[in-house]
Amino acid sequence: MKKQIIYTAVVMLLGTALQAQNYTDALRQSRYQYLGTARFNAMGGSFGALGGDASGLSVNPAGIGIYRSSEFTFTTGFYFDQNETSYRNGRANDNKLNFNIGNLSYVAAYKGDPNGWKNYSIAFAYNRLASFHTDQIIRGSSTNGSSIIDDYVNQLNNDQADVADVEAYAYPFGASHAYWNYLINPSSNNSYFREVNNTERIQQQETLERRGSANEVLFSIGGNYQDRLFLGTTMALQSSRFEENRTFTEDYQYPILALPTDSVGISYEERTNLIANGTGFSAKVGAIYRVSEPLRVGAAIHIPTFWGIREEYSFNSESRFSEGTVYDQEEETFNTWEYRVRSPWRFIGSLAYLYKQRTAINFDYEYVDYSMMRFNDKRDFRTDYSESNSTIRSVMRGTHNVRFGLEYKVNPFLLRAGFRYEDNPFEVSEFQFNPDRSRQTYSIGVGYRTGNFNFDAAYLYTEASEIDAVYLTSDALARIDRNIHRLILTMGWRW
Repeated sequence: MKKQIIYTAVVMLLGTALQAQNYTDALRQSRYQYLGTARFNAMGGSFGALGGDASGLSVNPAGIGIYRSSEFTFTTGFYFDQNETSYRNGRANDNKLNFNIGNLSYVAAYKGDPNGWKNYSIAFAYNRLASFHTDQIIRGSSTNGSSIIDDYVNQLNNDQADVADVEAYAYPFGASHAYWNYLINPSSNNSYFREVNNTERIQQQETLERRGSANEVLFSIGGNYQDRLFLGTTMALQSSRFEENRTFTEDYQYPILALPTDSVGISYEERTNLIANGTGFSAKVGAIYRVSEPLRVGAAIHIPTFWGIREEYSFNSESRFSEGTVYDQEEETFNTWEYRVRSPWRFIGSLAYLYKQRTAINFDYEYVDYSMMRFNDKRDFRTDYSESNSTIRSVMRGTHNVRFGLEYKVNPFLLRAGFRYEDNPFEVSEFQFNPDRSRQTYSIGVGYRTGNFNFDAAYLYTEASEIDAVYLTSDALARIDRNIHRLILTMGWRW
């Protein structure tokens, strides 16, 4: 049963099933890095019990109660993604540079009753939650005859697909294309074999270009009771855009060159494009309690984000044969879906220590159970997502994320450092390989304060390594080592 779950999950991951939505789509809408201001990022995104930063409202809304004065901030930055891949004794490198706006915020602070709620504030802010920008190349050689066409042959044979259905594009994302490219032939009405055989080597390459981000526009309100208890709530409208262009190619090499009168396949190429746009709504509540003058504790709960997604997916392919024939589908296979995704709950606990108004330390712990993500259909796109949701329950798990931040004041400068660890959301035991998606981020920064003006800068370095299945063959595994560099700059005014 477990092997069947693994097979189904990875087929869905590769988009070879008619229903293209899978756990990677849900994870993209649910996993955040909490980006934003330079101060917030320099301290590892760890502000759950400190407060007083507009990006921290995306983590713990109670931080708005710390404000004593109004504030405006603007943040911009550079994002540089480096990828090094290894696949079947082949190595490749690629990178992507992106410029973005990470934060724009306005906080209005008001005085209240000095004997009760001493201050209250409202905030409007834009914060970036995640960046999807990356360019990636995977390149290697299959010397055992393994081909991506084997996946499509296995799919047709497992389904005992009728030839008429295959010819009518009942398998639009691979198998029907390979059939009409004359790389798959039927041996009977419901049995198939791969046309290209007796290869000495199959040179394979996959290129990926991903673009987009997840962001939120939030409204927060909160207050300060007797400088002891700080409460806040945030309502957020979230949005995301993700685009992926993928090209996969195979070049078939034979031990003996084909004669001009022969006709053997020499190459296959498939091109896919995925565009997913989404909007969602979420709410967050939080509290900070000052145990003593230097010690604070904080807690926050994020209700699930309810996303509405519109997805467009296209697939096209081409094959070439030795005598010069080229088979190219005249029209690409194109599909549009609309569906709903519910992200998991998030629970955050925080501890902060402030020493003599000079040193601030904060630690955040966050628990997110990604096995609780769920798909649901929309009225005009009726789909049964029970199998997708069952797969999510099996292959995803609860994660333990930690963030740590330190700030030291040397007037008029502030020195900062931070670390964050994002746990692997996959239940590794359910896979035949280790799809580790954990990430570690190290950060440093500096701030400058003069009068009502502040300028902050931060540098972040993220490293992650993961194993991805290029296709289902057991040795078609690629290792991707990612290094992400971010330079973030913030200007702010208080009055």
